[in-house]
Amino acid sequence: MGVMTPGIRLVVRILFLLLCATQNQRAATPANPDKDPELSNLLHEARALVDAKKPQPAIEKCDEVIASFEAHYGSRKEKIYCARTSAESLGYLLKAAADKVNAIALSTTWSTAYFMKAYALQDLGRIGEAKSAVKMALELSPWNSQYLSELGNIYQHEKNWLKAKETFEAAEEHAQLAPDDTKADELARARRGLGYVFVELGSWTRPRTNIGNAWQRIRRIRRQRKSWSMSADFEPKRSRDDPPWHHDC
Repeated sequence: MGVMTPGIRLVVRILFLLLCATQNQRAATPANPDKDPELSNLLHEARALVDAKKPQPAIEKCDEVIASFEAHYGSRKEKIYCARTSAESLGYLLKAAADKVNAIALSTTWSTAYFMKAYALQDLGRIGEAKSAVKMALELSPWNSQYLSELGNIYQHEKNWLKAKETFEAAEEHAQLAPDDTKADELARARRGLGYVFVELGSWTRPRTNIGNAWQRIRRIRRQRKSWSMSADFEPKRSRDDPPWHHDC
């Protein structure tokens, strides 16, 4: 067996140092929060706290999720979207390509943390902060009908009828991108919101059409699907008069 020359030993040492550096870099790189099931568990816990009328600890859990994503993705140069369906994800990426912007699409864990935080803030009467949180969710998921309707509901609470109308119309338009099992409900919610707004604005013919069309679509989909659910994994319990909540993470 030949003896290593000094040159070969130097090369081997350099390769060894490079290997150690690579392994240390991998160890130092934080895990991708979008693939971390613990963050989804935190949202489930936050939902349970909201249901138990404990909004403040729910907000704290949502903030944990948000902080994890901010730490991992906050310095990224790409435009980041969160999407519930492949159609929504594709739409965002095509829009980014048309705008000549690099973009990536994640699951809705990050955007849902903002959305659920907004819900808890409303329970605390902190409407301004809730509106800011919903807008952050919409920065990540601008075509999410559920988020748009929640923002429309806040504008409705503020009696900002024109902004409510604009937002509910966007929710109505983008309901087609929702998951199949919540699509009809989200369309109904958007049209129901529009119905209230049109009454406040003095339009008396459009509300009946909106609400009637929404219920016709719900009945049609119910006939097509033997198992129908009006709730999703992250739907806190609401009273009959409260706005509905749906989430897919």
